[in-house]
Amino acid sequence: MKKTSQKKEVKFYLAEDIRLELNNRPIIIGLYPRDRIVITLPTDIPALSKEAAVMIPSVSILASLVGFEGSFAVNISLYAPDTTVLIENSELGHIVDEGINSAHKEANLIAKFVPFKVTQLGEYKLVVSIKETDLEYKFRIEV
Repeated sequence: MKKTSQKKEVKFYLAEDIRLELNNRPIIIGLYPRDRIVITLPTDIPALSKEAAVMIPSVSILASLVGFEGSFAVNISLYAPDTTVLIENSELGHIVDEGINSAHKEANLIAKFVPFKVTQLGEYKLVVSIKETDLEYKFRIEV
């Protein structure tokens, strides 16, 4: 009987906070619909910049993986709307076979940014690198 490999899939979720229960199931708090965070600019900040930023207390991104087998390192990079590198190739963790639901080859990975400093509005890009595969997730911050 020929063994078929499972198709690799990933789903991303954006929320205020995401935590894992003991059984590796995520608890999502404050889900942002449509991959979009809407902020209100304080009246004393007419425009965002490095000097005049807004702090979001917590931003979490869940990558729910299916079909990734074996042990592997997970690295992330985060880019601002103008492509400025905010985080470059930072190790998020290392997944081992025991950390994956063996029947379905599932894993949940969480990237937390506490606080998240907003210096630009627009589309941010998170790149999750797994086994020489880059998975891209885009989300927006707007007023």
